Amino acid sequence: MRQLTCLSVSNNNIGNEGFKFICEMKQLTYLDVGRNDINSKGLNHITNLDKLKDLRIYYNSVGDGAKYISEMKQLTNLNVNTACINEKGAKFISELPLVTNLNISFNEIGNQGLEHISRMKTVLNCINNYN
Repeated sequence: MRQLTCLSVSNNNIGNEGFKFICEMKQLTYLDVGRNDINSKGLNHITNLDKLKDLRIYYNSVGDGAKYISEMKQLTNLNVNTACINEKGAKFISELPLVTNLNISFNEIGNQGLEHISRMKTVLNCINNYN
């Protein structure tokens, strides 16, 4: 499994422990871990995935873990829909230099968070509903 480049395990309740093992798959370029009870404590392992381009971590409690996502400068697609992202998290996400597709819907980023997101120069498609 270490040669795997794409992995979709949404809706599997893997939690932080399962996510830790997934983050050992360093060849991943695409990862969908939506709805898996992953929180900010588990996200510290994500920086191991330095080839990851597309991250879908929707319906998890990302919260302050957005700071770990912001270290993934190679990301081009990010889905953090319904992920407990606030204004501070939006600021972290806005630091991603290559993101072209962003779904940050159903979070609580507020006006300040939206202002941070609006400064992202590379975003071509942004879904930002109910913030």
